[in-house]
Amino acid sequence: MFVRKKGFTQEEIARHIATDTSNYSRKENGEVKITPKEWEKIADFLNCDVEEIYEENEPNVSYNNLRKSPVNNSGTIHYFNVPDFVLEHLELIKKENKRLEEENKKLKERLKDKE
Repeated sequence: MFVRKKGFTQEEIARHIATDTSNYSRKENGEVKITPKEWEKIADFLNCDVEEIYEENEPNVSYNNLRKSPVNNSGTIHYFNVPDFVLEHLELIKKENKRLEEENKKLKERLKDKE
């Protein structure tokens, strides 16, 4: 990232955008999205325009705060790395899931008719 080229540490940038170093590291590695406000703070720290450093990389992360986890059921956001090939095939997986749901529905109807 541009920050390293300027000679600043992750800890310095993290402190400036009010986060911890490990969270900033995940942002820098593309695991967590950098918010527009954070881009502004980083640009301010580096004394440059946001356009000079902005990188439009969506994180390959799934956010799950709706389901209760067996490990943590507090509603905390859980971060999971999702491989690119899964993201690329997500639509195919959704279509196949819908097809299987329809097939399951038909089989249940046929079973009821036999009873």
